Amino acid sequence: MTFESTKIPTIADHSEFNFIQPFLVFITCIYYLFVSLGHDFVTQLYVGIFNNFGRSKMESGMLFGFIFLSIFIAVALTFYISKHKSDFKLSSSILWLIGGISLIICYQLLIVTNIEMIHFVQYAIFGTLLCLFIKDHILVLGIVFIGGVLDEFIQFYLHPSNTMYLDFNDFILDGSGGLIGILIYSSVLSKFYFSMNSMEKQLKVTLKMVYIILIFAYFISLYTGYSVMYYKLAEPESIVQLIDGKNTFVFSYFRAESFWSVSNYGREYHILTPVWGTIAVITQFCLYSLCFKFISSKSN
Repeated sequence: MTFESTKIPTIADHSEFNFIQPFLVFITCIYYLFVSLGHDFVTQLYVGIFNNFGRSKMESGMLFGFIFLSIFIAVALTFYISKHKSDFKLSSSILWLIGGISLIICYQLLIVTNIEMIHFVQYAIFGTLLCLFIKDHILVLGIVFIGGVLDEFIQFYLHPSNTMYLDFNDFILDGSGGLIGILIYSSVLSKFYFSMNSMEKQLKVTLKMVYIILIFAYFISLYTGYSVMYYKLAEPESIVQLIDGKNTFVFSYFRAESFWSVSNYGREYHILTPVWGTIAVITQFCLYSLCFKFISSKSN
């Protein structure tokens, strides 16, 4: 596998299959909607497992399942690499190492309960699906990150009293999962690509505009007082509150007392504040993007 200008250089053009591209876009959109609107299902699953098996068995079972899945992927990749040594270079191993380190950091620092590891799987699948019709890995990353932000914003909007804050932790989990999805596709599935060059160009322009608008709105709303990082309220019913005569978006109704928070079951984890969460998300996206650019330049 090589990365050239963040694009896969050895993919056959399957543009003659005109019906497949729109179908893949449709499936990807439906999948994303299922993920972003399916949090209640995951919550019910969590409660069901908890009630039937207890927390200890649930946590260990989730961890075992994730480890088993990781081992399965590692074995499958090893088998594939042994058969296609010429297609797999050191650059690929470096990216996988970065992806693995990201998952470990997320698990040790940001996860409250092991069922949250489902974010890795969900967004790995999302990233893989996007790669089927988008060549540019950085563009795929950009879509994954925007998707993660929108996903968590929807959850905060629907259940502000449950979440109590816009969950920047989950932004990071989603981005890490997206990277793994891109790597799985690039390492094993890169022959399955169906070109949509015209749409890809439009997506790049649209995504840049979305990022510019989001960044502009983020800072302008803070400066003008139409958003605040923290507002103390025990049981909020909305993500918008009337503050100083303005309808104001609240990033968080909760403020951690120290770096480490402790769950009701004794697990330590860190809650990213809106400020540090913003810095962390931007850093993560830039790091992944620079890795793709650096490795592609070395592969040329």
